[in-house]
Amino acid sequence: MQVSSLDSKYSDFQEIGRNAVMAWFTAPKSLWVVQNETDIFRKIKPIALSKDYVRFWLTREKTSDMSDARGTLWLDLEKREYS
Repeated sequence: MQVSSLDSKYSDFQEIGRNAVMAWFTAPKSLWVVQNETDIFRKIKPIALSKDYVRFWLTREKTSDMSDARGTLWLDLEKREYS
């Protein structure tokens, strides 16, 4: 449901991120939380991959490597930054 919703609403996912929208990526999972666990989503500050959260907790550096960031569906591959 979230995959088809993102695909139809934001047709530029494949152009910007060079990835098809798949259920295991971060963007559709986050949309599921928005739609099904609204109270929990309101408490979330940034969304981060587990290893990136640990890195932030240890160093206060907000970063992710390109290969993992690409799996969020929020990475603009050409600009090499989050879209």
